[in-house]
Amino acid sequence: MNRTNHRKVCSWSDIKARLDAAWNYVIIETAAASFEAEVLDTVTALLAEHADGIRARQICRETTSGNLLMLIQVEPDHAEAVQRSLLDPRLPPSVTVFFYNHSLEGKTS
Repeated sequence: MNRTNHRKVCSWSDIKARLDAAWNYVIIETAAASFEAEVLDTVTALLAEHADGIRARQICRETTSGNLLMLIQVEPDHAEAVQRSLLDPRLPPSVTVFFYNHSLEGKTS
């Protein structure tokens, strides 16, 4: 992973405004009390094998709920593998995972 930025506060509208359609994103939400929360360590460990496919991470506290959010920017070619990793049973049930996938216009499977 290239870098992790810690911001004090953020909002869902701020995050949505910064999403670039050329990338995929994962947003981890937890009610953890601190930026050094164990749950974020678990997420980091699960993503370690995909380090070359992760461009950036940012951790902030959401202004309305007070929950911690980890925004992860993922290379499109690595998105499916990253998603599978985050469906791991080691991820605590108190965590919510959101996926944002870029549009694949013209591509058929």
